[in-house]
Amino acid sequence: MTPARVALLRHGEALPSARGGRDFERPLSDRGLLEARGAALAIATVMPQPDLILASSARRTMQTAETARDTAFDGV
Repeated sequence: MTPARVALLRHGEALPSARGGRDFERPLSDRGLLEARGAALAIATVMPQPDLILASSARRTMQTAETARDTAFDGV
């Protein structure tokens, strides 16, 4: 059995909250999307394809996870 390997990835830069908006709903900025792509590519150089990606349901976190999957981890 192969030992488990874990990579932790924090969400990319997010836009400020809209007036009266919830922090949970803040989307990634354009810079945050680039950061997510870059982080995914960096992780992919040292780790094989993951079997599973776990992420918070916060909007910016889901965008980061989806961007990482689509950039470097096809099919997860």
